[in-house]
This record gives sequence, structure tokens and C-alpha cells, in this order.
Amino acid sequence: LETQEGDMNLGSQERSFVDPRAFSMATINLSSSNKDDDSVVEEQLVGICCTHLDHKSEELREKQMQRGLAEIMASTNDKTKKSKLAKMPWVICGDLNTFQKSDCSSDGWKAIVNMYEENNWSSPPETSLVLKALENGGFRDAFYDVHNHKVHPDPTCWTHKPLMRIDHMWISDDPPPNHEKPVMTVTQYERFESKASDHFPIWIDLEI
Repeated sequence: LETQEGDMNLGSQERSFVDPRAFSMATINLSSSNKDDDSVVEEQLVGICCTHLDHKSEELREKQMQRGLAEIMASTNDKTKKSKLAKMPWVICGDLNTFQKSDCSSDGWKAIVNMYEENNWSSPPETSLVLKALENGGFRDAFYDVHNHKVHPDPTCWTHKPLMRIDHMWISDDPPPNHEKPVMTVTQYERFESKASDHFPIWIDLEI
């Protein structure tokens, strides 16, 4: 995601530069084969996208996510590719640098508000433009896809002072149109206790 004209002006925080960001895409083939003759019994492709969005501007993050979603749409609408490519489920994951109040406990949100006040920042946004863009694009939060999920997801940032969840995994069955019922569900979602980074990693188990 190369920088574009106007990116510097998005958001309220002052900045002297904007970093280009990556939106990496890959296709995984989970096909099963016949043990007797190696013929394909069932073919299933899964699209995986990993990204790290801007760290200062929610408006720029939304723009970056919209550009990434457009790339997914372009790949699925490419008529030169096999039609089954347009039917595969997708996973978008990474450090999206965004959070929302509904994902926080009452005490958790107060802690975020206090941090903003201590840094003389304006009040934190209660909703996320990035997550709304994902939702509007046919994606759903992997955390809430688990049947017996916790009330609120664990914060991923930071390991020395867990405060907010800004690392996400979102899944989509077929954007667009969606299948009548999901072909991919999340059976487990966990935050992994590791201090290899200043963020906690998260992982999911998928059933396809």
C-alpha cells in the first residue's frame, strides 16, 4: 500500500511522514485426494491476508483497509481465473492499530480513556472505521465467531501493560455474495502468552 497524495492530511495527529504499508495476500490449497490414485476428492482454497495499518490516523487506516479489500475483490472478480477462486473463504489478520469500546469491559475502557487524558490526546473514538469497513465488506470478527467466547476479547497491546486489542483476525466465507451458510467457522480463539513482541499474538482454529 504505497502512500498517496493527501495521506498526510488524514487524522488529527501531527506527522512529518507517512510510511507505506503492506497488504500481503496468499492462497492456500487444502484439497484432499484419493489415497488409491491421488485424484482430487474435494478442492478447497482459502485466501489469507496479513497487514499492518498506520499507527496514527484512523481515517488513513480505513483508507488502507478499503484499498486492501478492493484488491481482494479484484482477485475474486478476475474472469481469467477459475471460478472457484471467487468462492473461497478469506482470513484477514494483523496489527490493524484500531479498537472499539464495545470490545472492552467498563474498567478496560476507563483505562484507555485515562491513557488518552494523560497524553493530552483527544477522547478515543468509541467505534472503529476500520472494523466497520471489514463488516461492510462481508467479514466477521473471529473472536465472536466462537460459540463459547468470552464477554470481551483480551487486549493484545501491550505485553508490559495490556490495554487494548488492536491485533485482529476477521473471516469471510465468500465476499460477495456470501454463502447461504458459512463454509468456515472458528472453533477456538486464543491470545498466546508470549513476550517475543510488545504485542500478544493471537491464534485461531478453523473448521472448513
